[in-house]
Amino acid sequence: MADRWRVTTSQGVIEAGAIVNAAGAWADEIAVACGVPPVGLVPMRRTACTFRYRGDVDHRAWPLVFSAAETWYFKPEPGQIMASLAEETPTEPHDVRPEEEDLALCLDRINEETTLAPRSLTSSWAGLRTFAPDRGFVLGPDPAEPSFVWCAGQGGFGIQAAPAISESVAALMRTGDLPSEVLAGGATAAGVSAGRFAR
Repeated sequence: MADRWRVTTSQGVIEAGAIVNAAGAWADEIAVACGVPPVGLVPMRRTACTFRYRGDVDHRAWPLVFSAAETWYFKPEPGQIMASLAEETPTEPHDVRPEEEDLALCLDRINEETTLAPRSLTSSWAGLRTFAPDRGFVLGPDPAEPSFVWCAGQGGFGIQAAPAISESVAALMRTGDLPSEVLAGGATAAGVSAGRFAR
């Protein structure tokens, strides 16, 4: 067990009794750098874009719309539509950029299945959604090194789940168990632990 973690930065050395690994797509790499076994996280690229809404119906209250096969989705934005191919392309952790063919395929699918008729993009981007092998969250102290704390594997739900995840990580560090409201939802400490993976 590490007595103290030391990180050398351009601003000097930072020391702490515990380290929380909330590095997203890089979380397994951080674990290895800290001498902790990785859990098998897989970063997956997802592409998104926006285009102008040209219809004459007020679209501002439209819901998020997925295709039945979940091969694209769109949702309203002020004066435009945000859309995605909804792809999950495994990749190495890096500063990911949208691929032209993914953007073209996204527009093509929306053109085929809707009347939105997007013509050109106003913006595009890509991000990494990182999943554990079982697609569940990885939270709390590592069984092999309890001062190394996981906060990883949020997939595409990090923003939505952030309040419960942060409370859960804090509770797991303090008490070794999840908060009562998270337990009431059916989650267990063992179910989110890095120890559930054969490493």
